[in-house]
Amino acid sequence: MEKTILITTSSFDVAASSELNQLEHAGFTIRTNPHRRRLSEEEAQGLLTPDVVALIAGTEPLTAEVLKSASGLRTIVRCGAGVDNVDIEATKQLGIELRNTPAAPSQAVAELTIAHMMSALRNIVSSDRDLRSNSWTRLMGNLFGEQTVGVIGYGRIGQRVATLASNLGADIIAYDPHLIERPSEVPWADNLDDLIKKSDVITLHIPYNEHTHHIINADIISRMRPNALLINVSRGGLINETDLYNALTEGRLRGAALDCFEAEPYAGPLLSLDSIQATPHIGSYAKEARARMEQDAAAQTYASLTRMGLT
Repeated sequence: MEKTILITTSSFDVAASSELNQLEHAGFTIRTNPHRRRLSEEEAQGLLTPDVVALIAGTEPLTAEVLKSASGLRTIVRCGAGVDNVDIEATKQLGIELRNTPAAPSQAVAELTIAHMMSALRNIVSSDRDLRSNSWTRLMGNLFGEQTVGVIGYGRIGQRVATLASNLGADIIAYDPHLIERPSEVPWADNLDDLIKKSDVITLHIPYNEHTHHIINADIISRMRPNALLINVSRGGLINETDLYNALTEGRLRGAALDCFEAEPYAGPLLSLDSIQATPHIGSYAKEARARMEQDAAAQTYASLTRMGLT
């Protein structure tokens, strides 16, 4: 029976991977995402044919139903940090090994987070837009080093954002209810409400699940500082986008910078607002970071299949 490795990320440099080349020589077929974008649940299920033994996954929803239909699947390697798109309990029940590449994208995501903060504080997107419309308008901004940056989620990426922001002179306050031991290098908020009341810039670095769904909503936004900036280079679904739209149109926030949305590709009403700057989920899309993620994912796939005696 044919043995297939399915790669569902929107792009992947198969030719650059020595591990995937070795697996091809060992008789495996490498199949990539034909749509070259984030897959829907139905599309993922359709591609996970019985011959697929290994999946290098993107951010498509790998629900229990999808996984149960993948009768030959033995291992999943998420090409990225988060595994919130995978039904972890289903992988355990089905005996599917699950791994990820958490270290590889951290610097890229942290850098984009800082870039969004700097751009929003100095009105770079608005100034560019004005100038292209033949309007020489000099918009007053704010110094990054004079801001208090509230970091929600203090894993690898949150820590890296805090380090970069601190090096640029900003004050940091962090909140992460899941950390048992809090690092002493930053001040900690007692709770989410404490953080949002003290922060000029609020940045999200937490996984998406039923507990964090719409963690930023009308109630939370109402308690933010009126000139606060909200940054999300983490996961769609953390912010209630309708509540955010209403708050921005009513002038209750300075603005928001978003790299991810609840439904992607996004084409909703937030894009009509000048107070929004948006990027199309490019947090890890730095050439060097993508190369590390792909190398790590391929190496883990090779190791898993070898350990299982399938090579």
